[in-house]
Amino acid sequence: MLLPMTPPAIIQEAAAATSNPTLMLAISYVESRWKHDALGKAGEIGAVQLHPRYHVVPKTTKAQFKYADEYLAKLKKQCGELLFLACYNAGPKKALDKGIGMVYTQKVTEVYRALLKDQKNRRSLTPHQSKVRITAND
Repeated sequence: MLLPMTPPAIIQEAAAATSNPTLMLAISYVESRWKHDALGKAGEIGAVQLHPRYHVVPKTTKAQFKYADEYLAKLKKQCGELLFLACYNAGPKKALDKGIGMVYTQKVTEVYRALLKDQKNRRSLTPHQSKVRITAND
């Protein structure tokens, strides 16, 4: 799978709103392929796929990133460093009680590593040359 160039607007919004922009970019790629107006099968909304049943979904992508960043910090405390991504994906109860969300965690981690590698190599590339090959399956 070829990871497309990250849209500049998404990069700016993640950088302005989050404590770890690269992680937020990885999450938003796995969740929505960086589409700010994505709608999930179960009613999730936006680039980071927040569900209005469980979250008050902010209207802008930047605000959604900020909200997701704060929620991830809460999940790190609640679920621990190793399981917070699974908890983000499946919810704390399902992730902690049933082990759901580990495939999601692997996908986000692979995209995160690819983005880090791309950031390191990008210094010598023009924006249009910045593409990353990752091995995560859809």
